[in-house]
Amino acid sequence: MSSQVLCAYPNTQQTFDRKGEQDSGTCEEPLSMPAEEGYGYYSSAVVGHRLGQYKIVRKLRWARASSIWLCVDTAAPHKTYVAVKILSAHATGCIVGGLSTEYNVFRRIESANPCHPGFAHCLAIQHCFTVHSSAGGHICFVTDVLGPNMMTLRSAQPNQTFPMSVAKRIIKQILLSVDYLHRECGYIHTDIKADNVLASLPDPIVPQIDKYVEDHQSATYDNLKPSCQIIKSHPLTNFNLDLRHLRVRLIDYDEASPIDKHHDDQCQAAIVRAPEVTLGYTWSTPVDIWSVGCLVFELVTNSHLFGQPGPYSASVHLQSMVEYLGSFPPQFLEACSRSLLRVTDFMPTDLEEILYSLGTVQADDIPGVAAFMRQCLALDPASRPSALQLLNDKWLKDL
Repeated sequence: MSSQVLCAYPNTQQTFDRKGEQDSGTCEEPLSMPAEEGYGYYSSAVVGHRLGQYKIVRKLRWARASSIWLCVDTAAPHKTYVAVKILSAHATGCIVGGLSTEYNVFRRIESANPCHPGFAHCLAIQHCFTVHSSAGGHICFVTDVLGPNMMTLRSAQPNQTFPMSVAKRIIKQILLSVDYLHRECGYIHTDIKADNVLASLPDPIVPQIDKYVEDHQSATYDNLKPSCQIIKSHPLTNFNLDLRHLRVRLIDYDEASPIDKHHDDQCQAAIVRAPEVTLGYTWSTPVDIWSVGCLVFELVTNSHLFGQPGPYSASVHLQSMVEYLGSFPPQFLEACSRSLLRVTDFMPTDLEEILYSLGTVQADDIPGVAAFMRQCLALDPASRPSALQLLNDKWLKDL
């Protein structure tokens, strides 16, 4: 039996079998794990390596199905930085086999309606190509280079929370991107969370990145075999972003699903999972609205509304929903394929009381943010507003 190790990195929190690179004490992608086991990373990426016209400068981050690299586009007339997301051989196979919609979502974002204001807040691809390694083929997506995610950026703020005006600005832009995905592109994101929302870098981008690269040299882990060289991740984080003019983009579409598909499977990260997903109710676009409500709370409190001290428990999660948001509508529960566990030891606490007790939100702001969250977190998905309706909510009107 293999031991387990939990590796947390920006945009990533995954559990892997402890073998190969993991035995070395690193916390990066497990290069030795093949596509047949669900991985198959591109192992040839090193500083200076070329992916066609793109020359690798450093590794930005990695995720369950990919690694993301800062590159220079050598074919551009002027120095141009891009991010190249190299999918694992397994993830590439899923796209080729029709099991992943990521490529289709990118193409739909590009073609649906670029004049929609939400287009600017979705990550779009500039170029797509394929490279090969001993693991197999790897689809590569070329995109703009983005800055820190909201979890990282929030952690750098006083009290590790955003001012209310900044939180509203982030939420409004995310709702624009969600409205674009829902109404124009026909997709449900299903994975909206703080580490999938990244800051856009303001101009001039090139000198800022040049300085960051100079100050943060690429590094590898020591005491590894040359054939198992693992490069350390260096996300772009230390930029002087003006939060008053912060622009963000929603990324990671590998879990997105077409709206016209019948959905009754599991989706979303557990801690922000909508009740209809847990209870076996046919879900759709309202799951993204639920995630937005959870994101609001995280941005202004540095806490998860439904956080749990130990391993995740669906029953504890559902109990918290009832305690904070009231009883589930009977007609909704009757349509669910899984029953709500009976819990008798309830401790009802409204959202206003929770926000007040945490002390990170000004008293005058609490009624407005609680009312907005309550709309997003309606227990019956049919009662949740659409992204477009929320964009017209009075809580966002003063932006």
